[in-house]
Amino acid sequence: MAAIPAFGSFDETVIHYEQLGSGEPVLLLHSFPFDSRVWQSTGVADAIIAAGRSVIAADRRGSGRSARPHDPSAYAGNACARDVTSLIDHLRLAQVDLAGYSIGSMIGLRVLQDDPRVRRAVLGGVGDDIVHLDPRLRKQVAADLAEEDPTVLTGPGKSMRERIARLGGDPVALAAMWTAPFVEYDGGFDHVRADVLIITGELDHDFGDPVALTARLPRATVFRPPTDHASTMNHPTFAEKLIAHLTGRCYSAGGAAERVVDPGPQGSQRDGASLPGRHLPAAQYQQGRDGLSIEPPRDLR
Repeated sequence: MAAIPAFGSFDETVIHYEQLGSGEPVLLLHSFPFDSRVWQSTGVADAIIAAGRSVIAADRRGSGRSARPHDPSAYAGNACARDVTSLIDHLRLAQVDLAGYSIGSMIGLRVLQDDPRVRRAVLGGVGDDIVHLDPRLRKQVAADLAEEDPTVLTGPGKSMRERIARLGGDPVALAAMWTAPFVEYDGGFDHVRADVLIITGELDHDFGDPVALTARLPRATVFRPPTDHASTMNHPTFAEKLIAHLTGRCYSAGGAAERVVDPGPQGSQRDGASLPGRHLPAAQYQQGRDGLSIEPPRDLR
């Protein structure tokens, strides 16, 4: 079996990544508590490759085959976002497109603040609450992850620990990540140059209003498939819209390029594909908010 590529990040933490396919690269940032293999298990990576692009899928520090530090300081100072920039440096990429989901999108948004080499980005499963993530959420998730006897847990904490055990994850490393502010944003987003599409389900209220997040970014629109946080990546419109945004083509599950997409001016609808869900500029969509839940994020089942 071929060895999985790895490199020493800015602080020499070992980060593993895979490169698949050929063509211009798309850097994939995975959700919690998964690792980079979630992009293959959901079929998104294969769809991107079928559309003529290559993928770079890295395991976030603390996850998968990357190093799993147990010290919260190893995740502070936007270390996860700095790993992404270090990987772009390591691969000597002059420009790259980026896609993330959930926590991967949170980290990806920080990368957009820091790295002008990102040309286009798709941020899935996020809303405006990520800009100031409630510390109560981080504290509860970290406590559930650090619990030495997971059998005493109930509800979301119990299911989260069971899922991590099935995935072979390290709850101590993940607890350290949640203990630290694993992502923080500096100032505003007016300087972000990337063209951004946010894909958040109409039933997904885990991280607030995606339209409000879109309004913070100079070049961004939102697509709302008929899904919740757990099901969005598995819905066919997720890969379709992601590929359409990153390639400038309308993509169907069969892999065909149906027509050229007109990006339009800032804030305009990006395409007219007849896919379930709504693809609207911020000014045309207002969603009520449920208020912040301090339950652990309901990521992919």
